Amino acid sequence: MRSGVWVLLAGLTVSGAAWAQDCAAPYTSDNLLGALVEVEDKLLNEDAAAALAGAEGMQSGLACLNEFTGSDGSFAFADVAADWHSFEIVATDSSRATVLVPVQLGAEEVFSLDVNVPDLDAASSMPSSPTEVEMGEGLLLTISGGDIEPPLFVDPATEVAGVRVPQADWIPVIGATEVVDQWFLAPYHHKAVNGGLPIRFENLWKLKDGTSYEVWVASYDDSAWHSAGTVTVGGGFLEGGVLIDEVSTVALVVP
Repeated sequence: MRSGVWVLLAGLTVSGAAWAQDCAAPYTSDNLLGALVEVEDKLLNEDAAAALAGAEGMQSGLACLNEFTGSDGSFAFADVAADWHSFEIVATDSSRATVLVPVQLGAEEVFSLDVNVPDLDAASSMPSSPTEVEMGEGLLLTISGGDIEPPLFVDPATEVAGVRVPQADWIPVIGATEVVDQWFLAPYHHKAVNGGLPIRFENLWKLKDGTSYEVWVASYDDSAWHSAGTVTVGGGFLEGGVLIDEVSTVALVVP
């Protein structure tokens, strides 16, 4: 029997075409440049074997699987490695959110998921200086064009938007004890360049003053959820000086 994973990731509630990408270890702009420089140095030093090994390592790191939805709105990846993965679901309609689902898959596992890709709330123009913007009901993010950097080959963003995800459409948050709420943010996968983007929340859930919750951000690069820090309820808000390092899927969770 082969040791591997068969994965079915289904977008049965998506109207219109969408595509999905699975990357186990995608490159960032920084580490891609570093890897290219290392291969170049080995070639300059006439170390062909080491250069070839480095290039082969890059090839595995750059390997991503891409699929478009079928006529029934589903797509599937077969024989995926047992590891953490970034499943990125992109609708062809730019008014919809991009959904990132970090998942951990085990050997011989069959994993399936129905995903609804919602419309983003009305977009706002990208602020020219740091400005607090509502990025989906209840989530307040301070952002400007100078605070974020787009991924490779992506133009700088001109708008910001987000959507609070209905509970029935929440994606799994592996490792969380309890999820309070979720949001999908745009421009997706843009990285903070000035230390992080300040984030806070309106107390839509009438949580008790003095109680604390964690802010988790889905990382495309690491295929995992990261805790950005803790916010505490008070004065109608949940705040605590938390900074997020990229524009992505955000979850508010119970510590």
